[in-house]
Amino acid sequence: NPTGNFTDGMTLEEVKNTVISSDFTANSSGIQDKFTMSGGGEIEWDSNAAYSTVPLYRCAAKVVVYSNIKESVDETSNNSTVTYTPNLSSMTISLLNGVNKGKIGAGYTPADADYFSQQKTLQKTDSIIKYAGIEYPYTHVPFYSYPSSWKEVDPKETVVEICIPWTVKGENRYINTYYQLSINT
Repeated sequence: NPTGNFTDGMTLEEVKNTVISSDFTANSSGIQDKFTMSGGGEIEWDSNAAYSTVPLYRCAAKVVVYSNIKESVDETSNNSTVTYTPNLSSMTISLLNGVNKGKIGAGYTPADADYFSQQKTLQKTDSIIKYAGIEYPYTHVPFYSYPSSWKEVDPKETVVEICIPWTVKGENRYINTYYQLSINT
């Protein structure tokens, strides 16, 4: 996905400064067929042949959130308890301000046109993740984004936003509740 071609004689610095781009919203399956990889390490030579193991990493981040959604939540106030239940079939998860361009060697400052947002369904999965004794049965098709970095409050901050519609048990109206997770390099 580089925006230019690599040519013989390019320096390592020129390769690291190559701008790469991807349309992460084009494939709804979550399977990305092309990735720019980066890595580095010592290369050893033996009898005019190079050999070594060079660890590679994907230049774009893969973002997956596993969730544990309670079947109900009780809220007690003034000796009265109200039970809220989630509408599990209408939960959504969004990547807000993802970035579709970057540099192989990092350090890219995104332009306004480089940002995108994407929404997916948060759903129960057959492959439950277990961490610290807690099962996380809800997930989504992965999001991908090139890194962005921010230090102060930034309106272009990359976040994952989960929306869970809750209702008072026995009623037919839902109240959307939003939860945000910051994604920062």
